[in-house]
Amino acid sequence: MPKIKEKTVESHYSNDGELLEQHKNYVIRYENEPNYVKLYLDTVLYISDLSKGYSSILFEILKYMTYSSPNNEHGGQIVYFNSAMKKAIAKNLNLSIARINQAISDLNKGKILERIEVGTYRVNPYLFGKGDWQDISEIRMKITFNADGKTIMSEIEKLKKTKPKLS
Repeated sequence: MPKIKEKTVESHYSNDGELLEQHKNYVIRYENEPNYVKLYLDTVLYISDLSKGYSSILFEILKYMTYSSPNNEHGGQIVYFNSAMKKAIAKNLNLSIARINQAISDLNKGKILERIEVGTYRVNPYLFGKGDWQDISEIRMKITFNADGKTIMSEIEKLKKTKPKLS
């Protein structure tokens, strides 16, 4: 729930002291959300038909994910892979770099990561959100598990912001 952290009021008065115009500005801050991505990794892997064994690798990869930003040239949340990062993940998990490379390939096939160019992947925004709460709070996923399998529905509902007119 957002909280108002700062409120400013700008008032303009005539020479007679009559209020002509008043502008109110509120700075709203969202409370810090707890880290929640770890709790859902097994489900994300399941709906992507991937092994739970990738859970720890995916968690390590997501630590390197950029914040969501409309200004990002690739759009969304990005992970930039390089050899140092892969070595660090492999070392943290006591795995080989070949295993990390295979996981990246499989996460791409499972549509958790999307390859944009060499070493650059977009994280599926319908599965994960990292950024200011107001930028990611509208991510919703509904999964129905039944005898017929699974049905996945995701949506991101955003209000379009209008650009200010330049005078």
